[in-house]
Amino acid sequence: VAIQPPDTPANPAVTPAARVPPMAAPFAPGGTSAVPPASVPLGFLAAAGVGLCLFGFAVWFAADRIVESPTHPGAIAAVHVGMLAFLTTAVLGAAHQFTPVVARRPLRSVRAARLTLVGMVLTAWLLPSGFAHGPEGLVLAGGVVGALTVLLAAWNLSGPLSARDGGVPLVGLRLSITFLVLTVAFGVVYAVDRQAGWFPLLPHRVLAHAHLGLLGWLGITYVAVAEKLWPMFLLAHRPTARAGAWAVGLLGAGVPLLAVGLLFAVTPLATVGGVVTVAGLGCHLTSLGTVVRHRRRPLELLHGFLFV
Repeated sequence: VAIQPPDTPANPAVTPAARVPPMAAPFAPGGTSAVPPASVPLGFLAAAGVGLCLFGFAVWFAADRIVESPTHPGAIAAVHVGMLAFLTTAVLGAAHQFTPVVARRPLRSVRAARLTLVGMVLTAWLLPSGFAHGPEGLVLAGGVVGALTVLLAAWNLSGPLSARDGGVPLVGLRLSITFLVLTVAFGVVYAVDRQAGWFPLLPHRVLAHAHLGLLGWLGITYVAVAEKLWPMFLLAHRPTARAGAWAVGLLGAGVPLLAVGLLFAVTPLATVGGVVTVAGLGCHLTSLGTVVRHRRRPLELLHGFLFV
């Protein structure tokens, strides 16, 4: 009598491989339950694509003013199309997708994410339109809508951001959302001041606003996301992520010093903030070099895009 080995399945048609449950998507280590519907990030990215194309037209129309008079309303409108309709819209969409994946916690509300998209699109076009041709009330309306939109996004993302095991990427995203709220708060104050005239909008004050947005919001978000995606793109198993942690920490410390120094025209403080910020960017490049050295995948065309 042939005795069946205990490891052999009773039904030969059912192999051991067939009994293994399907693995979750590699991009979502905690499973797919935390990931929002694809329509959420794709909606943001589609709107950002439109914004990128129209940003090109806005720069074209304002080209003669951008060089000769960068504070001209047409130039300011073009800059805000790029910052709001393209960059902020795209990065907010990425944050709504990436943050739940890293934290393995869902957004507080998918409906709030969709409302954030609507509010962001309204903001992205009310403000530049008001700057370019008026009426002035469009600027104030865009500032108010933008403030409410960003507060809604911060509340929605606070669910996954409250997780404690997301590592450096999650810490960086917490910082970047904080800088986003600060950037919009500055913008609302400036929008109201255009009507109330509390203080002159001197160039160094506008620079403080710009650096909070470019380095604090967009910069730290990029650094935080890269610290998660670079090892995935290059199949790298580096021994430590210390350089990435230093990059996030130094940027988070340097940007406020730089912005405050610019805001109040305190040159030594702005210089210290600038040096700390540059050091953070240097650590970011060092982190990239570490990932490249420990890669287990040959360099391809896609990595050329990544390096650029």
